[in-house]
Amino acid sequence: MVIVLKKDIRADEKDKIKRILGAKNFQLKEVQGEDATILAAVGKLSLDTREIEILPGVERVIHISKPYKLASREFKPNDTIVEIENCRSQKIRVGGSRVIAIAGPCAVESREQMLEIAQAVVNSGAVMLRGGAYKPRTSPYSFQGLGEEGLKYFGGDERLR
Repeated sequence: MVIVLKKDIRADEKDKIKRILGAKNFQLKEVQGEDATILAAVGKLSLDTREIEILPGVERVIHISKPYKLASREFKPNDTIVEIENCRSQKIRVGGSRVIAIAGPCAVESREQMLEIAQAVVNSGAVMLRGGAYKPRTSPYSFQGLGEEGLKYFGGDERLR
């Protein structure tokens, strides 16, 4: 559940809420945002949420009954944006409303293959290259990728800059 605290909550009121939830074996995480402070309480719901709603300092309680509570929009309403620097020192922003296309081969087989595919990836509008350097297989006799040698091909090439 997510407990939205009142802006003017006193420290002793917040401590009391934490003690009650801790006694019920909830894991707590406090997040202070610009507009509100919330407590994320993760655990088996062993109390009536109205018991928390009536406590001094509580604005409202949002019950979350789905998995991955800490990744839910109720817990974190804003988009997560991750910046990744490419080989040209440009920042690629992943997350939010923009769609990022990542493309490449299932298995890295050769330097030439990676150069050819990287050019096709760029031409298609994708912004990141991926490929399998280590490919675990059920048979040890099947091609399992180039391993460390294949990883070197992701270091960038002047022809692709």
